[in-house]
Amino acid sequence: KKFRRKELPVDGVHLQLAEVIRENGISVIVGETGSGKSTQIPQICYNEGLIGSGLLAVTQPRRVAAITLARRVALEMNANLGEVVAYKVRFENTTSDETKIVYGTDGIFLRETFYDSLLTHYSVVIVDEAHERSVHTDVLLYLLKLCYKQRLGTSNPLKLRLLLIVIMSATLETNVFSEYFDDAPVYIVQGRTYPVEIFYANSLDKKDDDYVFNVLTTVLQIHRTEPLR
Repeated sequence: KKFRRKELPVDGVHLQLAEVIRENGISVIVGETGSGKSTQIPQICYNEGLIGSGLLAVTQPRRVAAITLARRVALEMNANLGEVVAYKVRFENTTSDETKIVYGTDGIFLRETFYDSLLTHYSVVIVDEAHERSVHTDVLLYLLKLCYKQRLGTSNPLKLRLLLIVIMSATLETNVFSEYFDDAPVYIVQGRTYPVEIFYANSLDKKDDDYVFNVLTTVLQIHRTEPLR
């Protein structure tokens, strides 16, 4: 039975997204949490022929996210995990000869650049959650910029095709990424699939580094003051 999912904000702009990625080499895509960017944009690249004979990498700052997203996309593509979609994290690698889309931690892909600076197996690299600015992600962005220029220029003895790089962020503060990649275009995906309400805490000590306690205090406040629905 074919898997069916709800409509997502990226669905209405999938052709535009494919064109932005194809035409610009490096692009920055902004989409709020729930817009579908982490699961759908890799599939758009696959369906629109942007991957070619290579692989598409999707980097995640956390292991759990890489595994969960790979499983979800495999389900949506009606494939078994480890076939067209797989994941690579520390001590686990589900890729096979059939794999085209690989989810993995930024640390895993960072290590790959150490022994393969041109990322010869990859046609597209998507750096997801770039706004979190982890050390691994920032270093990976630096190495991807070098790799892009090497594959674009004369220092490409293997005649590799142009590496397509997509930087994805959940915040609008993308100028730093666009400027770093020589004024790469920024495409904004509007909308989310669920309503978001903002609650203001009565009293939190901003100087307190105990974030867990502050979160617990806020949750209990909401529990006491908000009606059940």
